[in-house]
Amino acid sequence: MSSFLSYMNDTDREIVTAALKGNLQDDEKDDFIDILDRFDHNNIPSPDEVKHVFSQIAHKELIQKTKYALAGMAESSRDNLVLLFPDTAAIKVLYEARNPTVKSVLKLLQAQPTNKAESDSYKYFKQYIKSQEDSNLRKLLQYITGSNVICVERIAVMFTYSEGLLRHPVAHTCGPTLELPATYNSYPDLRENLIAY
Repeated sequence: MSSFLSYMNDTDREIVTAALKGNLQDDEKDDFIDILDRFDHNNIPSPDEVKHVFSQIAHKELIQKTKYALAGMAESSRDNLVLLFPDTAAIKVLYEARNPTVKSVLKLLQAQPTNKAESDSYKYFKQYIKSQEDSNLRKLLQYITGSNVICVERIAVMFTYSEGLLRHPVAHTCGPTLELPATYNSYPDLRENLIAY
């Protein structure tokens, strides 16, 4: 049940959790019915049946629906996957290695500043990354690469000389490449511009 609740969005999770505890408010009943309908359950369960009904829904969503895809994957890649991931700990290690940290994102950056302005802007950008919390770091990575986890081996940083309203970083996720203006005069200048985007 905890896996199924994690599978749901925050709003649905709150409503289902309230229903499981028997604390469903009158104003939440329509939303509860919508949730049941989305999971193709046509009957409204009594408070005593809610846990059983959602156990069945969870089994269908997390196990039955994925079984077909997993069986197809097993036919073609079982032998290789067993070598790469002999146990669930190996999968966790891979997942954790893909979570962005300040250090891991900084290691991805590749830049060739050719003058003081480019070196300064690059220094300010690295300072900006160092100041980010995990959630903001994920957003920055999403902007630059298209993914909020590390899925690339490098991020190329190119320099532009835009001014005024045109002065802002431009990401090309297919590269991935970041066009960083070399016209920032200070770290607060760069930070203010990045926050706006």
